[in-house]
Amino acid sequence: MAYVVHHVPGRLRLRLPAERRNAQTAARYGDYLGDVDGVVSIDANNKAGSLIVQYDPKRTNGQELLARLEGAGLLTGRQAAPASAAASHAVNLLGAAIGNALFGAVLRTGVEKSILSLMGRR
Repeated sequence: MAYVVHHVPGRLRLRLPAERRNAQTAARYGDYLGDVDGVVSIDANNKAGSLIVQYDPKRTNGQELLARLEGAGLLTGRQAAPASAAASHAVNLLGAAIGNALFGAVLRTGVEKSILSLMGRR
């Protein structure tokens, strides 16, 4: 089963947890999307368990692609991501904020020591 990670017109990214390390992923999902007028490419990252569908938004749209996958039973619904992925994203954001704050503190301390050293007030 897949779920939508990201979608902008022309590019649809799906996460396929059950398809990780499956070399047949692109072919399997391509069977359902490959014949859609406007689909340009279907790229699978088997290690990450994700699929990127590039399409021409003038000829098709993300809703049509999602409807096809949903009809085939390959999509868990039109949700953004399950709670575990949302929680993982929140943890990543928190980690980035803490990292930035720590880097800023270390940088400030280094600059202050350098200025004091240049002024001879070590």
